[in-house]
Amino acid sequence: MDKAIEIKNFTKKYEDLIALDDITLNINLGNITGILGPNGSGKTTLLKALAGLIYPDKGEINLNEQKIANIDKNKIAYLPDEKFLYPNQSVKESRDMYADFYEGFDKELFDKILEFFYLNKKSKISSLSKGDYKKLGLCLNLARNAEIYIFDEPLDGLDPISAAKIIDLIIDKLENEKTFVICTHQIALTENLFDEVIFLSNGKVHDFGKAREIREQNQMDINDYYDEIYLG
Repeated sequence: MDKAIEIKNFTKKYEDLIALDDITLNINLGNITGILGPNGSGKTTLLKALAGLIYPDKGEINLNEQKIANIDKNKIAYLPDEKFLYPNQSVKESRDMYADFYEGFDKELFDKILEFFYLNKKSKISSLSKGDYKKLGLCLNLARNAEIYIFDEPLDGLDPISAAKIIDLIIDKLENEKTFVICTHQIALTENLFDEVIFLSNGKVHDFGKAREIREQNQMDINDYYDEIYLG
């Protein structure tokens, strides 16, 4: 994959609220792109648009000249920041559901990650804590053989050891020419992962570029640059 995800004049409104306002940019494939901004800046809306889950009021998102909403479901793995699993299922049943639905789902990898997190396959989804629910969502998505991984707050609720393991797993996936788009508030933990960074503000792109160049131009790390933009 050598072409970018092309976002062209993408606008999304919810009644009178403009969630994304005429955004145009390219996300390079084979990289990790961070999407940063305060609550209400349009981050989650952009992730859902990249996952093909919402349609624009204007504009489009394309991959290899094909609308992202029409891309094969096996190519995109999306981890939302809200509950998305059936609460009455067990952890094992959620694994089997994903294995049935997505081609190339790696049960062995799932079980390996699950064991590291000390999650019980027999546990009901409804009984999981916020952190364990997030771990399960990560297990399910990282065990998929997708091309593009779109994660909304993947480290939220995780302890430092678990967060470090997830970062290692993302790096392992990246070596296989996978693409990650990650929205996070855990900037200090993740900024060294980012090849590119998109800063959103009120539905618009405040800044976008290579992480290394942003650091050099502003003579500060991404976390401090974030504070300068949004906190003054």
